[in-house]
Amino acid sequence: MKTILLPTDFSDVSDNAIQYAVEMAKLTQSKLILLHVYHVPIITSDTPMVIPSMDELGEECMQNLQKTKSELLLNHSADLQIECVCRCGLEVDEIEEYTQQHKVDLII
Repeated sequence: MKTILLPTDFSDVSDNAIQYAVEMAKLTQSKLILLHVYHVPIITSDTPMVIPSMDELGEECMQNLQKTKSELLLNHSADLQIECVCRCGLEVDEIEEYTQQHKVDLII
């Protein structure tokens, strides 16, 4: 089975890429991996601010990915194999590391 990796930031541009990736996954019968990379915001203010915990950021990330996955399965086909992955770090580094650790055939 082929694997397509789709990094997403939940923007409109990412939504377009998701639609493209879904159609390609259906045509090639590939597994689609939705990947979102988040990081802890850096605060450079003297004003005290509440920063969400790493667990909260990870949970929010996974909820957004699961929502996207549900919408895709509802609108396209239950035959799609979609996996959701959240990682904390820098986007480029995490995408590169994920592709090296897993057999990814295509990044969209």
